[in-house]
Amino acid sequence: QFEAPVDFAFVAVPVMTDEVYLRGRFKNATAFHLLPGPAGIFMGGNYIGRTQMESFPPDSEIELFFGSDPQLSARREMLTKNTGESGVFGGWVRTDYRFVLTLENAGDSPVRMEVWGRRPVSQSDQIEVSIENLSEPLSTVASYLETGKPRGLLCWNVMVPANRTGDDAYQITYDLEIERREGAQMTPLPE
Repeated sequence: QFEAPVDFAFVAVPVMTDEVYLRGRFKNATAFHLLPGPAGIFMGGNYIGRTQMESFPPDSEIELFFGSDPQLSARREMLTKNTGESGVFGGWVRTDYRFVLTLENAGDSPVRMEVWGRRPVSQSDQIEVSIENLSEPLSTVASYLETGKPRGLLCWNVMVPANRTGDDAYQITYDLEIERREGAQMTPLPE
């Protein structure tokens, strides 16, 4: 047994689910390599459930999820999609999308939420992808900037105020712009 401070955050991936999950991160503060296997999760003396643990060497970070919170929800909606020609002399096709992420907190306390999204990543000089007009800045966490952002992941770290639901829900908006040369083949985008 060992005790370690836990960094809790709520994690939302509205492109996949409306549910918001509580995540805890902590370090293996022992001198022992923790072997993989089943583990019971307790929080404040309450049994949460069982999970399958990975292998964790000393000083490595451990991440566990404690289930969804019924007072929180997150959803993504495409507000607009417009396609037309672009470029001074034409020859390019531009598609603009406008998205809104709606975050609800029916609880009496504000919550720190890590919100994840995605964008296409171009591997061709004939296709350009950009994110514009963000209502909230993207995360500045080093691990996200090094690994997540280059792979097309979007991440926001926001405080969602208490009692924000329905028309008063907390929102993040952004535009996705894709320009491609006419005739350039592109994998269809999920909407």
